Amino acid sequence: MSYGKKKQKARPVSRFLKVHRAAKQARAEGRTLRRGSRGLPVRFVQERLGVRATGHFGPPTAKQVRRFKARRGWAPYAVVGKRMLRALGA
Repeated sequence: MSYGKKKQKARPVSRFLKVHRAAKQARAEGRTLRRGSRGLPVRFVQERLGVRATGHFGPPTAKQVRRFKARRGWAPYAVVGKRMLRALGA
C-alpha cells in the first residue's frame, strides 16, 4: 500500500525542445556549422531561417545563412557560429 502522491510518468520531450537544446549545446561547445554538417543543430538553423528542415547543411541552407548575415552587416560566409546561433535564439 502506497501513501502520498503517485509517481508520474515522464512526458516525452517534444521535437522542438530536442532541436532547441541541441542548438544551445552546440553554441555552448563553440561548435561551428558549415556545409556538410548534419544533425539537430542544423535542423534548428533551418527552421529559424525558413529552409526545409532536413538536418543536412547543404546549398539552400548556405544561401539563407549568407542572406541572414548580409542583412545584419556581418561577413556573409556560410558558416554558423556562436554569434549567429545566439541571434537565432539558441
